[in-house]
Amino acid sequence: MKDYYKLLDIQKEASEQEIEQAIRKQTRRWLGQQNHPDQQRRQEAERVMKELEEAKTILLDPINRQKYDRDLANQPIETHQVDENDLSQNADELIKEARELIAIGAIPEAIVVGERATQIAPNSADAWSVAARAKYLWGETRDADYEFKKAIKLRPNHAPFYFDYGLVLESSADSQKYKAVANSPDEALMKALEQYERAYSIDKQTTYLAAQGGIYINTPQYAKGIEIYERCVSLEPNEEEFKRVLAIAYVQVCHRNWTYIAKDNVYYATEIEQINETKLYIEKARNVNINDDTVTNAIKGGEGASHLCNP
Repeated sequence: MKDYYKLLDIQKEASEQEIEQAIRKQTRRWLGQQNHPDQQRRQEAERVMKELEEAKTILLDPINRQKYDRDLANQPIETHQVDENDLSQNADELIKEARELIAIGAIPEAIVVGERATQIAPNSADAWSVAARAKYLWGETRDADYEFKKAIKLRPNHAPFYFDYGLVLESSADSQKYKAVANSPDEALMKALEQYERAYSIDKQTTYLAAQGGIYINTPQYAKGIEIYERCVSLEPNEEEFKRVLAIAYVQVCHRNWTYIAKDNVYYATEIEQINETKLYIEKARNVNINDDTVTNAIKGGEGASHLCNP
């Protein structure tokens, strides 16, 4: 059985809202890797995206989740044995083995093999990169930060290294592990943004651009994030995840300028301009034309709020 809680980096007691947020974050991150230059990485991303869909089906259904939790608790722990005394292959073989272990989710074993690859070939950017990815997936943010920097220094014109390093930095801000890489979550996000921008400057992949937009959307510069995602959708109109993120961003934006009412401790649209802006963005979200329950529910919620506040 796949441990979906570990996949989503959440506690087993997570609420439905926390699960939905984690699925969205992980989907956006792994989506960008479906266009990775390395075929094995693309296959890994496709596998994880499928698992995220499975996690959504199971964890967001109370009955399915209850059965899953029971089965998961009774499942014996599966391990993949790595004989450290048998790690005599050359660096390329070790790098390949580490990638294969990561692809099947055997992360501790991948760490062992990846570290051995860096020992045999300390000047191999790929060795440091695969070791960094294993450390990142295991939550060892500080080590992953160091090893990605080593990989980038050895091969500074390789866009995927910057993108992967950006994922580490962004993840650290979300998981409150930012102290390993920055002084605050916001600083970690800005460092991640810088890496995504560097990746895009080397290779104009839409996924690198979307990664930038994903950060901007959750900052005061959300309008820039929306502009970026509008561009992504225009570049790849058949990419459903780009459209989904854009539609939800439209709904989120329509609430940003509402008025805070202290006595109720809530935000309301109290001016006609706020109401009109809300309706405008709700219409934009609807015009994205995507069949997604999360988007549909977000639009309904935005419509209800704008009607409720309509003078």
